[in-house]
Amino acid sequence: MPRMVRTTLDSDRKPVPAPVNTNLRSCILAQFGNTWYNLSRSMRKLKIDTVDWKHRDSISACFTQYLPGNNGWWFSDSLHLWFRPSDAPFATFDPLSGKWSNLKKRPLAGGGTASNEWVGQWYDSTKQYATIVIYDSLKFREKPQGSGVFVFGDSVYANTKDTMYFVNQCNATIFGVKSTYKFMPLKNRGFAYDAVRDYLPVPVCGQIQNYAFTMEMHRKFTYKKGQVFSFTGDDDVWVFINNRLVIDLGGIHPALTKSVDLDTLGLTEGTEYWFDFFFCERAVTESNMYVTTNLLMFSPPQRSVRSWRRDYGNLD
Repeated sequence: MPRMVRTTLDSDRKPVPAPVNTNLRSCILAQFGNTWYNLSRSMRKLKIDTVDWKHRDSISACFTQYLPGNNGWWFSDSLHLWFRPSDAPFATFDPLSGKWSNLKKRPLAGGGTASNEWVGQWYDSTKQYATIVIYDSLKFREKPQGSGVFVFGDSVYANTKDTMYFVNQCNATIFGVKSTYKFMPLKNRGFAYDAVRDYLPVPVCGQIQNYAFTMEMHRKFTYKKGQVFSFTGDDDVWVFINNRLVIDLGGIHPALTKSVDLDTLGLTEGTEYWFDFFFCERAVTESNMYVTTNLLMFSPPQRSVRSWRRDYGNLD
């Protein structure tokens, strides 16, 4: 569902939820009995399982009545928290370094701390859900070699070499839908309380997948004519260039593709601009991620033998 976020970022370079369509919201909540926020988690699940099917015509009527034309809406009350650590009122984000200040390493129940998991100073380990910060990088590969075009999520590498980020042995059928479970960078990481385990009747894949995760990238780049950024995947994806929303794939949906030709954005060649990328995975039946771009995030020296660590800032 597009138009969930405003067309510009806030001062922390985070997405800002679009204004709530209160009439549409009230109409949809009415289908759930108008008590949604007072219900237990198990009762919410029951409501979803029954109302979603029995009252979908009524819900569709809400859209027809209160969402005419191209008016946007959003129905994710916690969207403003998706890209911020939980219980961290004093944390600040530096997009240049990609780091948060005033966080602490996540304490473990048996003592010690997680190696690369950061939480707010007020973090409460008894809460089942929390937004935990994990610093990482994605390894883009030049394809074909020498072309200047880089990809992430290529099916060959995803299924054979990038197993740290992709799961290829999971093909369970969930609610009649074949689940591919591809892009799963947090398997067996994080809080280890998987939202999927609470939603599905049985565990799948033999690993804790940690669905309901977000990912973001922030880089400055120098614009050159001919630069293109293309994304295929699900779920929510928002791309901002020069603080302007240029790709809007918000909402829960199957894999979709959208590209942006930077030559159409009115940029000045040789000038440095911000690139901000946001990704959310929040469905239980598939997770896809495929990026193609010639917009290099690094400017490596041209040497006869390239090194990922030296030239691109990634691991060999």
